[in-house]
Amino acid sequence: MRRGERLRRMKHTGLILAAHGSTAEPQVNRDVAALAGKIAERDLVAEVRCAFHKGTPQFGEAVDAMSADEIVVVPLMASDGYYATRVLPAALATAQRFGEVPIRQTHAVGAHPQIQTIAASRCRAVMTRFGCDPLATTVLLVGHGTPRHRDSCQTTQRCAEAFVRVGVASDVCAAFIEDQPSLEDALEGAAHADVVVIPFMIGFGRHVTQDVARRIGLGAVTEAELPIALPVREGRVILDVPVGVDPGIESLIIDLATASAGARVS
Repeated sequence: MRRGERLRRMKHTGLILAAHGSTAEPQVNRDVAALAGKIAERDLVAEVRCAFHKGTPQFGEAVDAMSADEIVVVPLMASDGYYATRVLPAALATAQRFGEVPIRQTHAVGAHPQIQTIAASRCRAVMTRFGCDPLATTVLLVGHGTPRHRDSCQTTQRCAEAFVRVGVASDVCAAFIEDQPSLEDALEGAAHADVVVIPFMIGFGRHVTQDVARRIGLGAVTEAELPIALPVREGRVILDVPVGVDPGIESLIIDLATASAGARVS
């Protein structure tokens, strides 16, 4: 199907942005809702809703709230890992409309090939802002990771490999909050005194502002403080905003939705 035909078909399609969400940090869910609103303003689909694993509406509830003839679900997640491939499909199956309306789930936003370009652009921008020499800087791409799913680390690792190929910095490593190598080990093994930490995560939340920030020695930070530099020994550790807050993510969501590349759920 040609792109023009796919776009016309999307006029009868409902789009759900499926995020992990947070009940402890309401702003995380509000950010997703704001992104859904921006996509709705483009008038490419019949309706746009957001849904959450933690928060309301939940995934199945969002399906039942839609009146569209078919539904595309885009996981607003960093990888095709545990939540995208196990939790989300199971939750969609609880909808009353499951089996009555075609539902297609795409790959996670973090698995879109163009996210590597967005991440590289972000990294170069923060390095320029803080005067980092690419030949004397270590870049750590930090994902969540989990031993529960073997693919949860892949998108972060592939992005790190892409950084090496395009020469973002002379030393690039993928690290994880809940997998190996750990952020602490990667930081200890950094080849240079200046270290730029890029959270390979979709949105702000405690994983960025608390978990990553504290584990690199900053203590908890606010969204407004990022990017921020911490002087250490003879260099700095610089923490950037998460990749997923870049405005370019909006186009990746639309591309995934129009291509409808994922498996059909019902």
